[in-house]
Amino acid sequence: MLLPKIGGRTPILAQVPQIMKSAPVPAPQKGINNVDGLIAMDPQEAVFMFNFQPSQFGTRVRTGYREWVTDVDADGVRTLIPYTGSQAANDRLFAAGQAGFYDVSTSGTAPALILAFASVSTTSGFGIWTGFTTLTGQHSLYCDEQNGYYRYTEGGTWVKTTALEVTGVDPALFVGVTIFKSKAWFVERDSSRAWYLPTGSVIGAATSFNFGNKFKKGGTLEMLFNWTVDGGEGVDDYLVAVSSAGDVVVYKGNDPASATDFNQHGIWFIGPPPVGRRIGGNFGGELCLLSAYGLIPMSSLVSGQLIQENQIQLSRKITPLVNSEMSATRTTRGWEVKLIPKENTLLISVPKRDAFPYTQFAQSTNNQGWSVYRDIPYLNGEEWNSEFYIAAENGNVYVLDGNLDNVSLDESTSDLITWSVLQSFSDFGEPGLYHIPQFVRPVFIADQVPSYIAEIRFDYNLSDTFGSPIPAGSASGTLWDVGIWDLSLWGGDFVTAENVQGVGGIGRAMAIGLNGQSGAETILVRHDLMFQSGGML
Repeated sequence: MLLPKIGGRTPILAQVPQIMKSAPVPAPQKGINNVDGLIAMDPQEAVFMFNFQPSQFGTRVRTGYREWVTDVDADGVRTLIPYTGSQAANDRLFAAGQAGFYDVSTSGTAPALILAFASVSTTSGFGIWTGFTTLTGQHSLYCDEQNGYYRYTEGGTWVKTTALEVTGVDPALFVGVTIFKSKAWFVERDSSRAWYLPTGSVIGAATSFNFGNKFKKGGTLEMLFNWTVDGGEGVDDYLVAVSSAGDVVVYKGNDPASATDFNQHGIWFIGPPPVGRRIGGNFGGELCLLSAYGLIPMSSLVSGQLIQENQIQLSRKITPLVNSEMSATRTTRGWEVKLIPKENTLLISVPKRDAFPYTQFAQSTNNQGWSVYRDIPYLNGEEWNSEFYIAAENGNVYVLDGNLDNVSLDESTSDLITWSVLQSFSDFGEPGLYHIPQFVRPVFIADQVPSYIAEIRFDYNLSDTFGSPIPAGSASGTLWDVGIWDLSLWGGDFVTAENVQGVGGIGRAMAIGLNGQSGAETILVRHDLMFQSGGML
């Protein structure tokens, strides 16, 4: 239609300004931030993130798990003990349940009990183990809360250590073990004493060492650790003793019987650790200890930093979450710190609470970003032959593998992995203005298009309740031998999923929330957000 002329001229219409705006929102590759102000968070951080993990290219859905051995112990598998022999044929994976030891090296069902515990209780099977190579062979040393000290030697069987083999103390009192300067050190139950054997020995005359007069806060000896570190005089091993009240005492030297050779290096306080003795671990050149304050690196502790300053804590960004779980379950067994090399992940496991899902805190060792895992039935975990195995309360052993949860032995049943995330809030450079979102386009690269729903949260609504995921739609991408080189994008077997979803509502600060399910490798890369701006109301 032609516009009428006015005075012989066609009127010029004023250009209508574009009112729709768009903003890119990166994936929360820096993980959860639960300590900084909501208005101060980085765009690459999240308020919460379940079953996602910071990774290469963005954030990926965590790895799933499948059954390895079922029906191991009716009262649960409580400790896994990997053994690597001098020959691959002698490698073993053992499980300790309430009843005793099982060999779970081969995938299957209902393995035989290879050694029954002398005494069965609610704490039998909760153990601490270590490997120890001596002139007599390669050993696994295990100490049980109820039954004491057991040994395994390559090609042999598990044996209970008797008072005839270890003299000076009843080895049935040993509840923890570590190796320091080629000596086996043991924690005595309900005591502040440790016991050590002669150099390179797994039996023999035990000598006591009392830490009690060093524990300023009192309590008993909870656990001993070997810490290899350069303390300014070259690389050396330090013996770290942790009390049940939270004192940490560090010794250096070779001969604990010599007051001039074995010296106290310092005393620090980290807050009460959780029960269970699985309160620390060596990761590279660092020893990390778990307490009511969070996960504490020893290097920061000995440098003189205050424990109350959350910058000292490796778990700083999730400290409120750890504190909350610790308050509820510190006296319940199930806390553990573990490194999962194949996943580049540091894991803090949390005891299962009634009416709550299984929970673990996971840190990416690539960028130190934290996330929360849910629905993995984790009680204890160990690496064996480059795979990570999980002991569960239901009596099964699982292996962390694949992109589905709870995959059965015959692979006939499995569960999709459910995930959700709420990213940081932003006013998109327009403080005080109201925003009306129109569309959001999450961008994934995945083996299969995930099912998900995207929502916009306004003005610091932190609810973790979402609607049901929308079934997977189509994906964009290019097939090998079909796309044109230099014009098409290549990503191995990955496809790109970027379906636009309509959203609504109004508010000043906006955050993108996602809730979804997947059964294949899935990585969130970014979002595109389209919105309009209004006035200050």
